[in-house]
Amino acid sequence: MKFKTGDVVFVMHNKNFISKLFASVMGSEWSHSAVVYGELNGEDILLETNDYCVNLNYIKRYIEDKNCSIEVLSRPRQLAIEEIAQLRQQGRPLIGSLYGYLQLISLALRRLFKLKTHNFFRQGLVCCHVIGYCYKGIDSPLKTLDPESFDTQELYEMLVLGGWETVYKKGVE
Repeated sequence: MKFKTGDVVFVMHNKNFISKLFASVMGSEWSHSAVVYGELNGEDILLETNDYCVNLNYIKRYIEDKNCSIEVLSRPRQLAIEEIAQLRQQGRPLIGSLYGYLQLISLALRRLFKLKTHNFFRQGLVCCHVIGYCYKGIDSPLKTLDPESFDTQELYEMLVLGGWETVYKKGVE
């Protein structure tokens, strides 16, 4: 299956304790999110975080992983050529940025105490914030938000309420 640049991918590593912990604290079925950034060698690639930094990776790694659940949401309308260029331009400088471990604490505190506040820490990036920066200024539910003001579950809810549709879903095999 081919995805469109700008589609948002939600992932749950079902056999990973840390992933389950993140999802539980956030009240989400998803522990990770990424954005489809384009194609490389004819395959869809994601802009996402890993344990250390923001990087590019193939989406097939999640599709083929029997221990991952995955859902891909697509926009109600396709991005225009200029918007695709803007998304990639805004995402490119993020590559290599450090992972935001302290932000996870901030997100957990916000979620646990139901605080409606921005992140307390702005050191590095977590997965959903990469998507926020890519979509900054592009017509979407994220257009005017602080790219670091939401967690993965809040991102999922905003997109679904914004009319984004599931174009691919896989549970654990």
